[in-house]
Amino acid sequence: TDWLPVDDSGDLVTRCADTYLPAENAGDGTVTVLTFADGVDSMESAAVTGTAETVYASTDAIYLATSVWNWRTFAADTDGDAGGTTDLHKFATSGSANATYVASGQISGHVLNQYSMSESDDTLRVATTKGSWGSGESGVMTLRAEGEALQVVGEVWGLGPGETIQSVRFVGDTAYVVTFEQTDPFYVVDVADPANPKVLGELKVPGFSNYLHPVGEHLVLGIGADADDNGMTTGAKVSLYDVSDPTKPSELDTWTATDLAFQAGNDPHAFTWDAERRLAYVIYTDACYGDWERCTYSDDGGAAVFHVSEDTIEPLTRLTHDNRVPDPAPTTTTEPTTTEPATTEPATTVPASTEPATTDAPTTTAPVAAPGVSATEDIAVSEPSIGAPAPTQWVFPITRAFPLGDSVVTFSWWGIGVFSADDFRLTGFAAF
Repeated sequence: TDWLPVDDSGDLVTRCADTYLPAENAGDGTVTVLTFADGVDSMESAAVTGTAETVYASTDAIYLATSVWNWRTFAADTDGDAGGTTDLHKFATSGSANATYVASGQISGHVLNQYSMSESDDTLRVATTKGSWGSGESGVMTLRAEGEALQVVGEVWGLGPGETIQSVRFVGDTAYVVTFEQTDPFYVVDVADPANPKVLGELKVPGFSNYLHPVGEHLVLGIGADADDNGMTTGAKVSLYDVSDPTKPSELDTWTATDLAFQAGNDPHAFTWDAERRLAYVIYTDACYGDWERCTYSDDGGAAVFHVSEDTIEPLTRLTHDNRVPDPAPTTTTEPTTTEPATTEPATTVPASTEPATTDAPTTTAPVAAPGVSATEDIAVSEPSIGAPAPTQWVFPITRAFPLGDSVVTFSWWGIGVFSADDFRLTGFAAF
């Protein structure tokens, strides 16, 4: 028991009887799944020797994936597992029972992220890239548990020869896979028959999508980067794919920009889809593709808002926390409402507030007047102005944006900003 994990009290987290050793060597670590059915004191556990770098959860199971690199042959121009393999572990989590270990297996190649995996009818579907740099290929495999082994049921390869997977999205019995080296092959793969997955169609367009999201019965939105003919990225890109004919996917519309870079490829929470309003909120940071002279280091960024129709992408606005003074409601005025003489410096007034005009920002985070709230101590209160200069050298970008009723809630290191979902004016801000 010396190698089993313990808690702060020195008690074992996992019993030997609940720890499993896969048939294939998966390393000398231990991965433990804990179940708390009725509070901390009810903790139960199941463990498997190995490690985990990617976690995917369905309604009935948890799958853990870990890359195993074959460094001796990684640079070799050979087929098969020259670039390494991936260890997979399955735990059952259905119902109210404790999590239990089910099976482990090993497959060729490496998974990109949790979107590279999907489960349907106890069958795991997984997309990987195998082989060494420049000579590999990608594919989709299906696996099922047979005893304590995850066995391959079917597979299809040949996706993007010499390229690597940039994004994957499983929707029902279809997998959408994007690979990239110079162009963006967008593949449609049928996985309805686990024993016989097959490529239905593909589309080659400039750039690549590193995050895919379904936005309709036959529509997929791609968030990523634009690129030139040599595969050099030239800016950000949003693509709207039509997959109504899976044998002939098409790109209905695109939007590109050279002054920003999207974050959804590294963080799926950097994208939010409002299906009711058909609005996409995409987190971005500033960039300067092709214009290095104007570019200085900055943490500036925000949330780009797009309206996505059945065939078009329309940019609406960009939400930021640059100006943390709430905008006045359309029926209000920006003139001071106090009896104090109005100052001639616009930056020292407090719009729609009963507080006297001052150059000092309130030091509280509680609201000072509807609809706004106070700023932090080092932020001078100024007139509402879209794109107002930041009061400090560094501006922390928005990292989350999501609709909530008639509002859009945004988070950054500064605090929480609330915008109107109708006209996107800032209606409130609470500083951290």
